[in-house]
Amino acid sequence: DPNATSTIRLRGVISVNGSTTPLILIDGVEGDLSTVAPENIASIDVLKDASAAAIYGTRGANGVILITTQNGKRESHTTASYSGYVSASQFGKKLEFMTAEDIRAGKTNFTDKGYDTDWLDAVSRTGFTHNHNFNITGGSKQTTYSADVTYRKEDGVIMNTYSEDIRMRFDVSHWMLNDMLKVNLNMVKKWHKNSATNATATDQSNIYRQAIMRNPTAPIYNEDGSYNEDFNVNYYYNPVGMLEERLGNYTYEETRATGNVTFEPVKGWQTNLMVATSRFNAHDKGYNTTDYFSNQLNEWTGYAYHTQDETRTDNLELTSKYDLNVGKHRMNALVGYSYQYYTYERFYANNYNFPTDFYQWHNLGLGQALKDGKAGMGSDKNENTLIGFFARVSYAFDNKYNLLVSVRQEGSSKFGDNNKWGTFPSASLGWTISNEGFMEGITWLNNLKLRAGFGITGVIPNDPYMSLTRYNYGSSYYYDKGTWKPGLEVASNPNPDLKWEKSDQTNIGLDLSLFNDRVTVGMDYFIKNTKDLLYDRPLHTTTGFSSITQNIGSMRNTGFEFNVESHNIMNDRFSWDTQFNISTIKNKLTSLIDEKPIPVGNHVLQVGQPIGSFYMYKMDGIYQDNQEVPEKLYAKGVRAGDIKYADKDNDGDLTPADKEIVGKPLPDFFGGLTNRFRYGNFDLTIFNTFSVGNDVYATGMGGIDAVGHNNYGMRKDIAANRWTGPGTNNSIPR
Repeated sequence: DPNATSTIRLRGVISVNGSTTPLILIDGVEGDLSTVAPENIASIDVLKDASAAAIYGTRGANGVILITTQNGKRESHTTASYSGYVSASQFGKKLEFMTAEDIRAGKTNFTDKGYDTDWLDAVSRTGFTHNHNFNITGGSKQTTYSADVTYRKEDGVIMNTYSEDIRMRFDVSHWMLNDMLKVNLNMVKKWHKNSATNATATDQSNIYRQAIMRNPTAPIYNEDGSYNEDFNVNYYYNPVGMLEERLGNYTYEETRATGNVTFEPVKGWQTNLMVATSRFNAHDKGYNTTDYFSNQLNEWTGYAYHTQDETRTDNLELTSKYDLNVGKHRMNALVGYSYQYYTYERFYANNYNFPTDFYQWHNLGLGQALKDGKAGMGSDKNENTLIGFFARVSYAFDNKYNLLVSVRQEGSSKFGDNNKWGTFPSASLGWTISNEGFMEGITWLNNLKLRAGFGITGVIPNDPYMSLTRYNYGSSYYYDKGTWKPGLEVASNPNPDLKWEKSDQTNIGLDLSLFNDRVTVGMDYFIKNTKDLLYDRPLHTTTGFSSITQNIGSMRNTGFEFNVESHNIMNDRFSWDTQFNISTIKNKLTSLIDEKPIPVGNHVLQVGQPIGSFYMYKMDGIYQDNQEVPEKLYAKGVRAGDIKYADKDNDGDLTPADKEIVGKPLPDFFGGLTNRFRYGNFDLTIFNTFSVGNDVYATGMGGIDAVGHNNYGMRKDIAANRWTGPGTNNSIPR
């Protein structure tokens, strides 16, 4: 999927309802990995330890990633540069399914339609990407400047999927009053566009899934030019028609402006005022023609839609810091105030049953559904405010001993009246052992440092109004004097005691540098406890509500991290560097509000188990003959060759009481290995990652692995080993 984004997790999952992604700050302002082009990044720092991240409060609960962009340098010549690349992508591996020849040989239950169609080939291609960046930087004694523009176009492997981006960035800094005052202005602009086709949809509109499950002897088009469909089979649609008859695009425009004024009246005392605003405007519009599968099923003549989203984030941060160096003593103190205001607005409209497909989404009012009162339209808005006061003090003595203490007091409009504010302290100690006198003479050891830290961070919910009484207007109607009128109903109960999730983390680490810094090693062990977990707790129907947001329990993450970097070969012509890292993670819920498991679809929240544990019926073999099938299941159609599930309560039936934990989504350990080679002006990077111990629930394969199904494609490896009679197989059904 050319529009897929990276998912980042630092030291496990610490929340059920809150955000699980780290805070990404780009030049001090919140953003994401797509905010700036990779070519413009000067450095990336990752803060995983809560003692370092706690000063960022709730936003730093999942760790912090600090990105610094490239800027001009004082008294430097103007430099212009261009960089670009082209890449190609294809499926690395394809599943083998029964072919048209297999169907004609009677190896499947498909009916031979007389054609030979490669459905995956019909909807896929070689994807190409090209990226271009132009950058100009420079500076005088008083002013520095940097500007760049990046264009990137990626065509996906699935046809009609693409991602197109234009990014522009401008940064200028000016010093005055003998360098006592510095003014900086930074502007970032991004335009994005992609097609209406979602290559990784998890429902029946997934193009890849429809292609591999399709009968290879069926044609793409009927003789009259219409798409060959078989709507008698559930969730079975022509993927070519899905691609060709869904029109439209999704565009957004992102603008970020940041201003900094830094005043340093005396050397070492610096006060900075940062003001920033970010605007995001998105427009999703499209049209599904009369021949699109869902319109065929609903007997609609076309479906058009428009959705517009707008977000605005305003930030203000005032900090003052002081650096003091006296002899062997180094001290730094910082105090600050931050303010963040966020607002979101949305409008959408849709209509169907158009007299022609000609107008597509450009004449939305033309559809008959609007005249019949069945068209859709709506809008909504929400906003929230986050305020913080913070302070940090660091002290170092003789380059041997370090102490860092910080505290942040934060208030959020999202919480109940009784718990608007939270306090998040942290402290860390460091001992550089290699600088001690007793380490003199050990020349092969350049650095040896022992670290320990403790910090508390908070997590806030995504929904800004969970603590309030919420109403629905118009979801139900009442009859009054001959007229149906919209009614007002309570949608959720208030919870004035709703409070912060709090995560405390203890970290112990060791840093090593050996052989003139040719080998560096880092090791960390951490314990991360989260309490007052936020969750939408299900309620009994007699209350009139389906759920209420409460603080329901606690969880723990523990793990060990190890990384090593070595400069294996270094000379003027050739170099070889290696990086290796491995991390272990163990997650479990340590308490729930009433200690009872809470099923959530195919998952469960249960004390002593990892969060998100898979909660399903456990396969216990294959019924080898009909005499094995319990009477209640036989009456439901279960026969020899079907899957036998464990009957936990021994009632001879399959009910929700028989579900149990069958796996976990979190790995036991994971890591990566990177090798970088350079020869002259050429370089080569080989990057490998691994994850071990987690289970994968392949939701997108539903129906495809059901080998006895008459109407879906069949994998060759499963078909060759499936149950065909008593004793033939005890793991793959008929």
